[in-house]
Amino acid sequence: DVELVKQGATWRIVRPVEQRAESNAVESLVKSLHDYDYTKVVAESRERWAEFGVQDAQHSISLTYGDGKDDIVTVLVGNKAPVGYSAYLRTTQSDKVYIGSQHILMAVAKTLFDFRDKTVATVEERSLKSIVYKRDGQAPIELARVDGKWRIEKPTALEADDAEIKDLIDEVSQVRAAAFVDVPDKALVHGLTHPAIELQWTNDKGEATSFRIAGHEGKFYAAFDPTKLAFQMPDEFYAKVEKDLTALRNRRVLHMDSLDLTQVDVDGESYKNVGGNWYKAAEAAKADKKEVNHLRALVVDLEFARTDRFFALDSAEAK
Repeated sequence: DVELVKQGATWRIVRPVEQRAESNAVESLVKSLHDYDYTKVVAESRERWAEFGVQDAQHSISLTYGDGKDDIVTVLVGNKAPVGYSAYLRTTQSDKVYIGSQHILMAVAKTLFDFRDKTVATVEERSLKSIVYKRDGQAPIELARVDGKWRIEKPTALEADDAEIKDLIDEVSQVRAAAFVDVPDKALVHGLTHPAIELQWTNDKGEATSFRIAGHEGKFYAAFDPTKLAFQMPDEFYAKVEKDLTALRNRRVLHMDSLDLTQVDVDGESYKNVGGNWYKAAEAAKADKKEVNHLRALVVDLEFARTDRFFALDSAEAK
């Protein structure tokens, strides 16, 4: 059984667990019941309830209005009709048995998981002041937000890739739980206490959060407090948040804006930017000049070029 209570404009599950509810899922169920029209009455008395499967119905939804327990209406959905796309149902407002569209069965066939809010974490990138990224086998990466830009402070001071940091935060904020583990076993608790990845962030109010990710029995799980609740994550989640120092630092090869360029020389040939279009320099002043489209693509490629690896100048690779 699942019991939900409306608190203000949102819904919360109060039984069998205390958790946030997916308000849209609850409202959808209520709307389906509210808008449902039966086709006809097939029985007038309770003697035939068992015949239509509405005496001990498989699905029972009790709706409480206001604060009084007297304002309760229960809808009981019974068997499918033997012919046609129909189902039987009754309410506690009368002894009658109704028949109507079978879509009522799909509307009420819900589980606890259907009603749970699948949001794992809510992180606002603009409110963050610092992030510590820890991954098993590598040195912790400490990032700080300074004047709206991210910088890597440790293990060495580097300019960070703001887009990469935002993507990482978005992956955590937008991921939806594949399942919930309300009572994690000892093995899972141990794994999440010694996680493969741990993200620690602090917001502008000084509030600190620790988010742990670990593998367990072929699946990936995440938790804030491993002893209380674990989230089973989508299979592809781990690969999306698995980062190293190179991935998080600014990997731009050239710091430039292609729109600001006025001239580019390529292998001895000069090209000029005229009003955002590229032409051979020798023809740039002509009225019938022909645009060189590959130059536009080239300068954009150069602007957004990212390196895959960095080498120290005295390294064997660089030499």
